[in-house]
Amino acid sequence: MSHIGSQVSLGAGASGVAVDLETKSSSQFTLKVHLQNGSFNIIKYGDATDIKSIITLLTSNLGNQQDSPRPYQQMYAIRLTHPRSGEVYWLHQDMNMFQVDEKHISKHPSDEWNYNLRIRYHPQKISDLYEKDRVSFYYYYDQVASDYLAKQPTDIEQDLAVQLGVLHMRYYFKDMAHVALDRKSNFDYVEKEVGLHRFLPRSVIDAAKPKAIRKAIQSQFKSVAKLSERDAAFRFLDLLRSHMEYDHERFHVSLGSGWSIPVELVIGPGLGISYVTHQATTPTKMAELSRIQAIQTLMTECEAHRKAMVQLRVAGTSESLTVTCASMEAAESLADLIDGYCRLSAGTNTSLWNRKGTLLFVVCISSRARKR
Repeated sequence: MSHIGSQVSLGAGASGVAVDLETKSSSQFTLKVHLQNGSFNIIKYGDATDIKSIITLLTSNLGNQQDSPRPYQQMYAIRLTHPRSGEVYWLHQDMNMFQVDEKHISKHPSDEWNYNLRIRYHPQKISDLYEKDRVSFYYYYDQVASDYLAKQPTDIEQDLAVQLGVLHMRYYFKDMAHVALDRKSNFDYVEKEVGLHRFLPRSVIDAAKPKAIRKAIQSQFKSVAKLSERDAAFRFLDLLRSHMEYDHERFHVSLGSGWSIPVELVIGPGLGISYVTHQATTPTKMAELSRIQAIQTLMTECEAHRKAMVQLRVAGTSESLTVTCASMEAAESLADLIDGYCRLSAGTNTSLWNRKGTLLFVVCISSRARKR
């Protein structure tokens, strides 16, 4: 796996335009952003540099045609993680680096934080992504496959793991003949030089006998060897979806702001904004992401019953949809997710989230009830 880094620059006043790799900058700060393939970019920036500028610069330099805006740039986001504490934050595109430092980085030494370029907002149609933005499709596929293998699933059956593994091999080894793995030297190369862990979860490798795994891979690979790169990738993603929820996120929230109902909110391109109760297994859709008109985050004023909420204005409804979260961090992550999907759906960089709403306060209902 490559760990080669490259250096790019963003001036202090950058507002979303990609800067040439050779451009000199008077910026005093550098940022290391990890990419999905194991490489990274070192970015020079100023306090006023916003996250959108960084994403634009990074994505425009992916692939062979550098400095070209990605058609699906709205899919990407920057994830900030602190491995020691387990803290994870999604940085909204309109935040500047001064705000990032003030809100998050100042909590721990700056060198303990990791920045990753990730695809958070999933496309409605994978086929459209493949046809219109091949580079972003490759990035998307690599991210999903990497997350699956990094998760180290212990509940996956060997047969399913091998099916996924040979599809991933077909995608990885684009020109391999369908009988190539029958030769001991070729299989030894894959096993020892590349590593079976690049295709199979370690839990499956460790639990099975080497000869059994080899025989299963050789047999299954013949059935997928004639697939094109596109078909192998599509089949991998479809098959993995039955085991791993990679194209939507879940939040434990409550519907409403007063006597609220605890549910699990499920958000993704096919589900829109849906919820699941503890008594149900099928998600109930509350709103289409394309019908969201405004997003606001709020915090109650009651110290004893502090609540963080996300309010959504939905087209065609008279009342706002209110979701109560466990913390403001969860509310902001939820708001960022919905806002990102709205931007992707509209094909725009214009945010619907009133981020200043975190400074507003609403009356705590339970506090009112006690006073009566």
